[in-house]
Amino acid sequence: MMGQGKSHMMLSKIATVFCCLFLLGTGQAEVVKVGGYNFPPFVDRDGKSGMVYDLINKLNQSQSKYKFVFSLTSANRRYRDLKSGKIDVIFFEDEAWSWNQDKVPHLKTGVILTGGEIYVSLLKPGRDQKFFDSFEGKKIRGIFGYHYNFANMKTDPEVLRKKGISLGQDNEENLKDLMNDKVDIIVINSFMMDSLLKKDKTLSGKLLISTKKDQNYQLRILLNERSPISSAEIEKLVVPHLK
Repeated sequence: MMGQGKSHMMLSKIATVFCCLFLLGTGQAEVVKVGGYNFPPFVDRDGKSGMVYDLINKLNQSQSKYKFVFSLTSANRRYRDLKSGKIDVIFFEDEAWSWNQDKVPHLKTGVILTGGEIYVSLLKPGRDQKFFDSFEGKKIRGIFGYHYNFANMKTDPEVLRKKGISLGQDNEENLKDLMNDKVDIIVINSFMMDSLLKKDKTLSGKLLISTKKDQNYQLRILLNERSPISSAEIEKLVVPHLK
């Protein structure tokens, strides 16, 4: 019969083994750093909420091989952050947004979501879709760091200012200035416009929304070339959560 001291020692060793196995098991999840910047409704202006956060939560709940963590960047800084490996992946990006033009090395998934940038003005007597045919003499407001087709995809504030384009930091602030007649046209992504229309049911009767888009989005996931997860694998994980 085993002595009491030896029994306690054996139990202690068994507990230690199980503890180590548990730690090894939980330690296997590989961290994937997901970059995001002020781009509502994907990442809200506070940097603490939005579709990207919701998607990260779903990914972490639905599998255990990877642990996805959010890493805040900015519209301008995201290129060098992905290139340097400060972030591993970035969701909902279009390669036309300087990724290819500036030859930023990256891997990519297929298109996971489509949308676009639209023009919006106040609905006034006699104003119709022809109002968007020409921007000459009109005050246009976009978002700092964003790419627009009508501005030849340039993001330099000084270049845009010379074209009569001012830049804000927030879609809702831009909309507020439009409602107060401080600007003639705002450019806003279709996802955010849908969100605002759902939030305020009276908006649709006050706004003239362009039927033509400034650009059509082909949104993908872009990855650092040394990302711990492959483009095929992350696409397989993400797409089911977007349906």
